[in-house]
Amino acid sequence: MADKRNATASWSGYLHQGQAGILVALKEMNRLIVANEMFDDWSVVFENAEDFDIQNGMGVFSRHQVKAYKDAKYPNAVKDVLGTQLYIDNKLITKGFQFRKLEGGVLTEVEVNEDSRYLHVITEIKGFVLNEDDFKKAYPDANWINNIHKIKLYEYSAGIFYCPLVTEGNSTLENYCLEEIQKYLVHIGHREAQEKEYKRRIYYCLVNQLDVEIKKRHIDKVDTYPKLLFSDIDQLLKSNPDQKAYLISACKKVLATIVNDFISDIYEQSGGLDVTVIERIQVHSSEIYHLDNEGFVQFLRDINPNEQDVGEFTSIHDVIALVKKDNFRTVFLNCLYQVSGSEYHLTDRGYQENGGYILSLIVDDYLSIKSLKRKISENSMLTQALFDKSYLINKEISDPENITKNDLSESINWGNNTDTSDRFDKSHMRLINVNDAINKLN
Repeated sequence: MADKRNATASWSGYLHQGQAGILVALKEMNRLIVANEMFDDWSVVFENAEDFDIQNGMGVFSRHQVKAYKDAKYPNAVKDVLGTQLYIDNKLITKGFQFRKLEGGVLTEVEVNEDSRYLHVITEIKGFVLNEDDFKKAYPDANWINNIHKIKLYEYSAGIFYCPLVTEGNSTLENYCLEEIQKYLVHIGHREAQEKEYKRRIYYCLVNQLDVEIKKRHIDKVDTYPKLLFSDIDQLLKSNPDQKAYLISACKKVLATIVNDFISDIYEQSGGLDVTVIERIQVHSSEIYHLDNEGFVQFLRDINPNEQDVGEFTSIHDVIALVKKDNFRTVFLNCLYQVSGSEYHLTDRGYQENGGYILSLIVDDYLSIKSLKRKISENSMLTQALFDKSYLINKEISDPENITKNDLSESINWGNNTDTSDRFDKSHMRLINVNDAINKLN
């Protein structure tokens, strides 16, 4: 049976779902440690029924569904969560919140009681707890929906029952997680409990750990649900998080935020966006995001061929150098948005037509063309096979001369140690600006 619940198909939904699951797990860990209870058999499990469960040795402790509806104002906007699920011939016919066990396509006994069914939303839902009479008095122009299965909005903080998506200027959900991390560290007497940078490293390593679990299911096709054990989270909280994993996870978050903002900006400017365009951007962005750490780092090196001596991820400077908002928007995402006549291939770092196009983040102007070519030719950290392609897409420069046809230094062989007479001059790759590339590819 096709899995209808996978929020990872939606870029913003995936991010929010994962962070919400981490937050709820941290909150439960803090509750348990204050109560002096063990959590050896506790975990947060994603995508097994709804978006995630908190489970223990007794079964499902709480179940959570995440809806990232930007325009939701009243309960009618989330009615597909509040209804009664119906399966016929092993197919979901009517949507609702799954609080019963699903066995062989048949809903059986209740496994989640009324106090443990939660809905997470990104906007304020007005009148959610009102009865029909009070709702109609308060909101006469809106439709009342009967919440017959007692689904509850998740309370993020006192009186706050929603949490917005991450954007460039907003990391509300991350901040909630950092607060819970601090509470836990304070309770165990950790010496870094008040250090914001340490808490951020913990958080991003948790996100990275979840990404690894998600990748196992959706990329590697391992038939298990993504899971984080509370005991593993506890070990991470007590240990010194890996610096490189932290920086790569932070880098992925920056990329995700850029994509979210790009889609939102286009949507607002155009008054709507073709769903196929959204899917194209999200699918390729998600494919990049789910690369393993080394694959992700190499991808960033390859689309930044003019950036030398970066990519080891030993400091935050690599994140700053390799993931630049304006570069991603004006070149990379602009191509994904406007090119509909050709298909982007991640392994090729671009498009296969006309001898191949590499999609880069280069934004240099014509004044720097000579030094730009030298930097590209001397960069030893690139995937050499890419330079069999014909074009390197950048923001401004279209140049009829091959990248190697200029007065470069001796080291022109993409990192190979060769004599001057054996210079790597097979490449016919030329610079092409993004507008010219879009026209050719369409």
